Amino acid sequence: MATATFVSPRKVCRLSMALALGLVAAAGAGACAGSNPGDTTPIPSNGADAGLFPGNVSLNPPNFDTTTSAADPPPAISGGTLAILADGVTAVAADPDRDTIAVANLTTNALTANIALQPHDEPGRLVADAAGHVHVILRRGGALVTIDPVAGTILARRTACPIPRGVAYDPATDLVHVACMGGELVSFPAAGGAATRTVQLPRDLRDVVVDGDTLLVSQFRSAQVLVVDSNGNVTSTIVLPAYADPSARSGDTFTPSTAWRMRAQPGGGAVLLHQRGTTGTVTVGGRGIPGAGGAGGGSSGYGSSDPCGGLVHPALTPIAHDMSPPITPPIPGMVLPVDFAISSDGTTVAVVAAGNAHNGLVQSLFVSDYSDLTDHGHFSCCPDGVHGPNALLPMMINSASCQPPTGPALTCPQPRGEAEAVGFDGTNRIIVQTREPATIQIPEANVVISLSDVSRADIGHEIFHANTGEGIACASCHMEGQEDGRTWNFDTEGPRRTMNVAGGISGRAPYHWDGALASFGDLVTTVYNQRMGGPGLATDQVTATQSWMNAIPRLPGVVSDPDAVTRGQAVFTDNTHGCALCHSGAQLTSNATNVNVGTGGAFKVPSLVGLAYTAPYLHDGCAATLADRFGSCGGGDQHGVTSTLAPDQLSDLIAFLDSL
Repeated sequence: MATATFVSPRKVCRLSMALALGLVAAAGAGACAGSNPGDTTPIPSNGADAGLFPGNVSLNPPNFDTTTSAADPPPAISGGTLAILADGVTAVAADPDRDTIAVANLTTNALTANIALQPHDEPGRLVADAAGHVHVILRRGGALVTIDPVAGTILARRTACPIPRGVAYDPATDLVHVACMGGELVSFPAAGGAATRTVQLPRDLRDVVVDGDTLLVSQFRSAQVLVVDSNGNVTSTIVLPAYADPSARSGDTFTPSTAWRMRAQPGGGAVLLHQRGTTGTVTVGGRGIPGAGGAGGGSSGYGSSDPCGGLVHPALTPIAHDMSPPITPPIPGMVLPVDFAISSDGTTVAVVAAGNAHNGLVQSLFVSDYSDLTDHGHFSCCPDGVHGPNALLPMMINSASCQPPTGPALTCPQPRGEAEAVGFDGTNRIIVQTREPATIQIPEANVVISLSDVSRADIGHEIFHANTGEGIACASCHMEGQEDGRTWNFDTEGPRRTMNVAGGISGRAPYHWDGALASFGDLVTTVYNQRMGGPGLATDQVTATQSWMNAIPRLPGVVSDPDAVTRGQAVFTDNTHGCALCHSGAQLTSNATNVNVGTGGAFKVPSLVGLAYTAPYLHDGCAATLADRFGSCGGGDQHGVTSTLAPDQLSDLIAFLDSL
């Protein structure tokens, strides 16, 4: 069976599935240290007394590090904020929590520069150009900032788009390409100056990779990849295949979503780190409810202590513009896999799971052979037999019970704190950036480079992002404080679209499509505790979580034609059509429940905040676009009297809805 070994000279820790999940017994020569700050003690035994899969009891609940809320709530975790420059010893880390860009030397282990940005700029992805300058997108600042990492100075700040997300450098053209949530793809001369080209692509862009004269651009929620030619035209859309495993959730099929990170693959193409979600029935009963459980093992409805039983799992998929992507295996154990890196020789991959930072028995840094994570022939979620010498997952798993083996584990170097980004230096050592505390770390050398002594700890932020102990977090479906674009099939309710939580959740009670949860406290009890298997929260923790979620910013709407928006607003507020009778106030909802508008039942009036980014629409996701909302599944004139609108009036109304 595959075992954990150290590979000289990099001492790369090869993890088995049992090791990754913290399910091995601590017999023998020590065990993997926990991921909590400063924790170098072995993982305690999790054998017969504790029970590997104690039914309806959280396997490994989070241990929160703080009890306080930040005066200025920190942003949701996005990941991918670390770059190792071509010299192999200079690390540049964007810090969205403190609005700074830090530069560190990995030979002297010293901070060499810390560049202050404007408040709430929220720096994100970054890339170096041929001149050694680093270009950083500002997710809330709407700009591209260029720095000199040697001098520690800002060279330029250029307006990009309202919500930039990804960035790449093309050495052949000396252009920096910025991908934006609104669908803009903006190209800047690396040496400075205004954008030379802006093309409009489909919305929800995430990362961009230069692949010869082609650009590969990922879409966040769908995990699709757009192939863009040198003229800015989309020549094809790469759709990742579904994954079906007879051992996973009783044979459910999992479809791709949530493209957390895409990077260039050594030798050409790209690699996409993404989630997949089940299309099977979700059992909403949770812990403490008779007959509850959905997936086998100790289940809580949404999550499960059975690594094959949760609603979502991550995967790593190679992308090439001229061929279909392969079906790749699931990687159990990683909650919120926000970043990964590939070694320079293309053989080793490291992934950070931001959601595991507060669970002492599970890893937040995962390392394996690249082939073991991308070759479906190596293993399935719960395989039988031996499938590879250095795989991340253990290969001696009983496919019926998905029970991991027990036995000794080796000490694996783990980062201390909340990991959010990862890279390899010039000698292929793994470098990890943590957000709280703000550090760059070299785990195998026990090196911690402090980037700031300013704490951004926030208990609400921790609760929202933390693995509940059953392989899921709030941010698994509400990534970056938004929503995953999925329609889930619930056993008691039928199909239900994930609802957007950004822009002020307190103003949207009662909660869920049926409005059955009267208060935020009810939402926590029903969803976090029962369905997700999370630990009980004190009243002040519930209040802090609500407070942090209220601070998730409302995304700016899309306005391509201001005149059309103005005309559409007049249609919306005209009582002849009735739109504003239900969708009013700051949240654009009356919060009325049991309203039947001809869409298949009686529901709560949903908020219209952020519509431009929350397709598909309606409770069952039947409307792929806002135009489809006014089609066959939209309820007709029961859902606002719109049949009398001329085509141009309807187009104006959609333009207004896009702007909200």
